[in-house]
Amino acid sequence: MRWFRLLSVIIFASSTGLSCSHQIEQPLMGQNKAVTAREATPVPPPAPTDLRVVIVPEGFHITWKPPVEDPVTVTGYEIARANIFSGPYEVVGKVGKGTFTYTDTSVSPEIIYFYKVRAVAGDTCSPFSKGAAGEISGMPGG
Repeated sequence: MRWFRLLSVIIFASSTGLSCSHQIEQPLMGQNKAVTAREATPVPPPAPTDLRVVIVPEGFHITWKPPVEDPVTVTGYEIARANIFSGPYEVVGKVGKGTFTYTDTSVSPEIIYFYKVRAVAGDTCSPFSKGAAGEISGMPGG
């Protein structure tokens, strides 16, 4: 048996107050005392896939395919947006489990918006999905 040191890991998503945190165990080197090892790190769900952005009269309608863990461990989704592909991304919306769409109505014409989505499972988050982008024309009629 080995000793384990408990480390806290916190990942913050901008100033929106949203965060995913979890703990991991790390073996202590050179320790021979017996301890009971436990799984302290919840396994995050996989990232959502097939992210799509469609222009609608209200703004952008965003859809994605959930990970297979959605009915069991996923508690919701965070939708993040940036004005440049490399970020920074800011969470602009959250939806509950079983919901795979979000409409972003806080967009302006002639700005390209980049979106990513991640699954939330309690205090643990998946990696972000691959990105998708959209732009609303500033000209009447599209």
